[in-house]
Amino acid sequence: METFKKEQKFLEEKEIDRLKTIVCAQLSLHKSAINSKKQDAELVTARMIFSNILMFDLEIPISKMSQFVKKDRTAFYHYKKTHLQAIEVPKFYKEYLRDYEICREEFINQTHTKVKKWQIMIEKLSYNYKKLDKKLNMIQQEINNFVDSE
Repeated sequence: METFKKEQKFLEEKEIDRLKTIVCAQLSLHKSAINSKKQDAELVTARMIFSNILMFDLEIPISKMSQFVKKDRTAFYHYKKTHLQAIEVPKFYKEYLRDYEICREEFINQTHTKVKKWQIMIEKLSYNYKKLDKKLNMIQQEINNFVDSE
């Protein structure tokens, strides 16, 4: 399990760095802009796109988001709420949605991301299989002990 966690953390860091590069390139910003404290519209948009892809596509919980973007959790609730509003009423958020979709597609459609997601899923399944197999062996042993005692 420890190896799985280390690999997952390395994968997250690598994928997150790649996502930062994609978002900043799309919005013509420097990669460090995402962690900037400035509230300029284009910087907020970059943080919002970056954060929403992490939350919706990589399923990173809000509780972990501040590790990747130097904001408190309330900012991520706001980004998520604004994103959901943008989807409901797209005419007010055309630029945001266009940039979001471009970044998301570029990020998700790269084979590297898909393969790594599958590797994580396979590793999780393998770990769970080993745990279940161990439990099954223990139950089988208990049954054998019970049958032998009769």
